[in-house]
Amino acid sequence: MTNARTDAPGISLIVPVYNVEAYLHRCLDSVLAQKFTDFEAILVDDGSTDASGRICDEYAEKDARFRVIHKQNGGVSSARNMGIQASGGGYIAFLDSDDAVGEGYLASLVGGPADADLVVGGYRMLEQESGETVYACRIPGPETLERGYDGIKRLFALKSFVFPFAKRFSRELLLRHGIAFPEKVSLGEDAIFMAQYIGVCQKICLTPQNEYLYYKYTAERRLTSDPRFYDADTYFNRGQLVYNDAMRKAANDARIERDLWEGHWLGVQYKITDLFGEDAFSAREKRRLLDRFVKHEMFGTILENLEKTAEGKPDRFVRVCKTRNGRIIYLYLKAVGFKNAVMRRRKS
Repeated sequence: MTNARTDAPGISLIVPVYNVEAYLHRCLDSVLAQKFTDFEAILVDDGSTDASGRICDEYAEKDARFRVIHKQNGGVSSARNMGIQASGGGYIAFLDSDDAVGEGYLASLVGGPADADLVVGGYRMLEQESGETVYACRIPGPETLERGYDGIKRLFALKSFVFPFAKRFSRELLLRHGIAFPEKVSLGEDAIFMAQYIGVCQKICLTPQNEYLYYKYTAERRLTSDPRFYDADTYFNRGQLVYNDAMRKAANDARIERDLWEGHWLGVQYKITDLFGEDAFSAREKRRLLDRFVKHEMFGTILENLEKTAEGKPDRFVRVCKTRNGRIIYLYLKAVGFKNAVMRRRKS
């Protein structure tokens, strides 16, 4: 570790870093440009094999507010957890090293009520090549949410609530309750972390600022061409049940049950229609992956609970999926048309 401050900063910004040399200067320069200056930036180099670690060291040498931790590769959750443990600020925020922030990012978070356990802001999604904004998640506010189901329901409606970025956390609350990112979960770890944290919050506030800049990469599309991206055991992990338990405790209301299973079902629809539209796979490979996916025990559990909590007759796609037959589902999507399936998914 380099350049540890002797005074306590107003906020600790945790930046997990792994093989992002092409984007790291943009990220760290945006931190240097912050209007709110009483911060520490904890750069956790998670065993990078490119120049990322050296770039981190260069910023730490130039500015004492930057601290660097070099560690063996353990994944983004372990990097964030190490940053939390090393932090010295009363507040904590997160920034992914291939993203950036506007100059008012930290000011908007610190400017929230001092007694708020969680401050939630918005973000903008930008194209990597052009820098053009393709989506803006705007948060209404300022507003304080009620504790319990009504507040959780409002959070569900915000497109960014499952992500740790664009939020301010209480370091004391995280450490007191032992809340950390699950290091053995490779998909959905952000949602589990957020659900556990929300469960111990007494006061959640919204800020209308959307200073977080989330970059959309064409590489994301190439990533989905890997069959492992659609692996049933990876997608249906124990983390979903942990998430459910945490959200039930946070809401303390039976009405949350329907929202939980509808949320899981929406995720399943995204995964199925994404697989169907993936042009890197043959029809035979798609049917094989689909069949393994829909025969997974958790897929059946989601359908079962969706049926229990749903109001009215299930739609046609739900009925087709209840066959648990990848070939039938594939033929259905082919018959109705991929675009129609996507439009129905978006309207749900």
